Order: sequence, then C-alpha cells, then structure tokens
Amino acid sequence: MGDDIHQLLYFSEVRRESMVDKGFEFVKRKTDDGCLYFIVNQADSAFNGWMPIQTRAGSVAIFNPMSGNHGLAACRVLDDESTEVYFQLAERESCILKIFDEKILAPDYPYTRVKGNITEITGEWDIQFLTGGPVLPEDIKTQILTSWTELDEENGRSFSGTAQYIIQFEKPNMKADLWMLDFGSVYESAVVSLNGFILDTLITAPYRIQFSDVVLQDKNDLEICVSNLMANRIAFLDRNNILWKKFYNINFPPKNRENRGPDGLFTAVDWEPQKSGLIGPVKIIPLVRCAN
Repeated sequence: MGDDIHQLLYFSEVRRESMVDKGFEFVKRKTDDGCLYFIVNQADSAFNGWMPIQTRAGSVAIFNPMSGNHGLAACRVLDDESTEVYFQLAERESCILKIFDEKILAPDYPYTRVKGNITEITGEWDIQFLTGGPVLPEDIKTQILTSWTELDEENGRSFSGTAQYIIQFEKPNMKADLWMLDFGSVYESAVVSLNGFILDTLITAPYRIQFSDVVLQDKNDLEICVSNLMANRIAFLDRNNILWKKFYNINFPPKNRENRGPDGLFTAVDWEPQKSGLIGPVKIIPLVRCAN
C-alpha cells in the first residue's frame, strides 16, 4: 500500500506503456500462452512505425477487426521485458495484438504503403434517397459533397434513413498491388459497391476499403449507400408532438438538463440537425505490399 501510484506499479513490476504518449489507448489481458492487447489510435493523425509494448514476445500477431487483415507482425525484442511492434494505424483505427511467449509459424501481416499519386474522385454525384422518413427528400445531382441536412432545407434536416450516392470515375493511370478507397467523413455507416460488386460495409472511422486491382476497370461505377442516425427524425417527432415513446411501464428521464421538457421527461425539441450522409472527400489511393 502507498500514496504514490507510480511507485506502487514499479514495485508490482507493472511497466508503463509509452504508447499512450503517442495518443494510443489500450486494454491488456493475460492469457495462458502470452497476452492480448486491444489498441486504438486516438491521435489526430495516422501512425506508421515502431511502437514498444511492455511485454517480451516470441511472436506477435495483428488482427484488424474492421478490414479482416491479420498475420504475424514485424517485431523485435528490446530487452527482457519489452518488444517493438510495427504498426500501421489510421486515426481512430483499432487492432488486436496477440502476444505469444514462443515463436510461432504463420503468414506475415499484409503491410502496405502508398505508391504514386492520390486521386480525388470528383464529378457529378447522383444522390437518391431510398428509405426513411418522415419524408424522402428530392433526388439531387451535385458536384459538392456536404451533409444532406444542407441540401434540402425542409426535408433533409428531419430525414433519418438511407441515401444512395452514385458516381463514375476513370482508373488512375498507374499500376498498384492494391487500391484503397478513402471516403473521408461519413455520417454514419456505408455499404460500398464497385462495378456491381459489394466491397464492404463501413460502420466507423476510418472509412476506408482496400481491394484488389482486378476489381478496378478503365471506367468504374461507384455506389455508396449511407445511413445516418435517428436523431434528426426524433427531433422532428418531438417538435411536431408526434408520440414515439411507446414503452410499457417505464419513465423516460433525460440524462442532460437541456433535454428536459416541461413534464420533466426527455425531449429533442431543441436539437440542431446532426450531420448526415457522405461528406468526403472521396479518394482512390494506389498501394504496394511491403515489409516494415
């Protein structure tokens, strides 16, 4: 027992993880054959380089829960208690590390780097509102991506649902092992199709997809179906006194004072419209496979 937490951790042989100084957050769990880390890059920039972990490792496996990429990480032992691991994590991206006490055999993690110029996909976007309410906004053609709450002053501000964004683009004049589509800002989730083939469903930042060169054609049809949250429609219902809190034997108290109505229960009457849809910018990025 003591008053100095740092001394207590030192005497308990718990070593400080310096990754937090780079904006990383983590959870660590011991296993029978090593340990597990869940790591999130909460910094405002991507990280590409070596990072120490306070665990001696025989091998380190990386699992990316969003892309599905996995394999043995590049790693090097620093001393009896720590190891350096090579990370490639975009801002807000997460990964799981599996630390093995002994060396294991498995395929390497697929590290990549940008090869050539990054191209922004520009032109006329065809935006069609598919499902949702209270009213489907009118279809829009635009060359500027912005929140759909700004595209339709009346219906867009209250709409919660799904909109389809369609554009055509030409394949960049360069070779690459892989390609990445980076969608910039998305509110909140997106199903992405390229040339009629569903690439992936994205539910959180970073809104990026890697795909094979064989999927890309000389001229390409890109389709992104974006769904926002229910906040804007809930605000519409409360502003128009439309009953939606249809619950049995439960109160609906507000968490925050500003959301308290005259009856003491929750209301969203004063909510400002939440950003919705594809805001971008949308970029296509050539990648090459590489070692660390």
